[in-house]
Amino acid sequence: MQAFLNQASIAIQNARHAEKLAQEITNATQQLQTERVQLQAILDATGEGIYYSRNHEMLYTNKVLADMMGYTLEEIHGQNSFIFRPDDLSTEEIKVREDIQNRLRAGGVIRAEVRFKRKDGSTFIGGVTASSIRVVGDVIEAVTVVRDISREKQIEAQKETFISNASHELRGPITTLNT
Repeated sequence: MQAFLNQASIAIQNARHAEKLAQEITNATQQLQTERVQLQAILDATGEGIYYSRNHEMLYTNKVLADMMGYTLEEIHGQNSFIFRPDDLSTEEIKVREDIQNRLRAGGVIRAEVRFKRKDGSTFIGGVTASSIRVVGDVIEAVTVVRDISREKQIEAQKETFISNASHELRGPITTLNT
């Protein structure tokens, strides 16, 4: 009878322990789900396009990137990031992209300006920050942040044109005043 009571006591302790473990697992799962929802909200609220890729396969993209590129999230999920690569890359542009890959392979953070192609075929200049998450052999996992800087580039070019024109126009009167 004593052996039976000992076994019953052990069974009750095991059941309580299992119940406690199940509750801890439930709490941890709920906490992870809450953190996942918070992270998703942060990534979707940012003004930049973001994607996580493994060997160029986009495993996560935020809505901003999809909108920026003219796709739906469903259309680009699982696609190769090369769908954003213009067909008419110059030799210099190819070199920049190869440099980005080599630096990612080395495990760093890269900032560059590259041209992107939207779904409709139009292109824009994007400021890119890419960061290696993990590199195992030839497999590169990275997070890439893309910001459309076309407008900034256009304003910069207009400033340069204005300054060039102003300096040319003022050169004559200044020369006259100096003589």
